[in-house]
Amino acid sequence: FAAKKIAKLIAIIVGLELALFKFLETRGILEVNWQAIGGAAQNTTNSAGSAASQPPGWIMSLLSALPVSAGFTGGFFVGFKQG
Repeated sequence: FAAKKIAKLIAIIVGLELALFKFLETRGILEVNWQAIGGAAQNTTNSAGSAASQPPGWIMSLLSALPVSAGFTGGFFVGFKQG
């Protein structure tokens, strides 16, 4: 029970932190190296899809914003549910 609560709390904190980074980056206050944050996932994607053709640019931009959006949405709904 306690581990589940701690995992939820960590997920909320990480999601809010990433959302804050994205917000500060859009305001020009902070510059985030998203390549370093998502480097492991990108390396895995590149090695797995090296034989396939590259997806269009709009798909890559959508996928680059996906972790931040998913973390923020998940954290928001968990926080909203808990009141």
